[in-house]
Amino acid sequence: MRLTPWKPARSAPTAAAEPSIAPARPGTRTATRTDALTASGLPAFWAHRYACLRDPAAAAAAQDHVRHTVALLPLPYRLGYSVVLRAVPTLVRCAGGHDLRRAPAAADHAAMARLGRLPGVAEVIRASTALALYGALDGAPQRSAGEVATR
Repeated sequence: MRLTPWKPARSAPTAAAEPSIAPARPGTRTATRTDALTASGLPAFWAHRYACLRDPAAAAAAQDHVRHTVALLPLPYRLGYSVVLRAVPTLVRCAGGHDLRRAPAAADHAAMARLGRLPGVAEVIRASTALALYGALDGAPQRSAGEVATR
């Protein structure tokens, strides 16, 4: 009698449930759920801290750049990134005692400085901020040297 190795029955692959970093498509089941980047409150923090991200077009380009870059990460990294982004509002409340979207700039800086000491969280915040600034730089409309000098 010859023994053959056990092989599991083939079934259709199921999509793994993962937190969404990308914005939900209209008309889909997840359209009411906010994406992790928006839920994190980081776009509001960036607008407080960086004048270039106060422009709506630059802010949209920055957020798109972060979302698309994170979407390219391998699944475990993407899941971890999304979990940390979704934890940022709670961590800011613990570190600073306020909501990131409604806090004054000084309180933002103090809370983010405390979060900057947490391993993992600090890397996600720094990387997201850098990606946002690069996205705003790449996606913002080009201005002539004369326009920049007059501002």
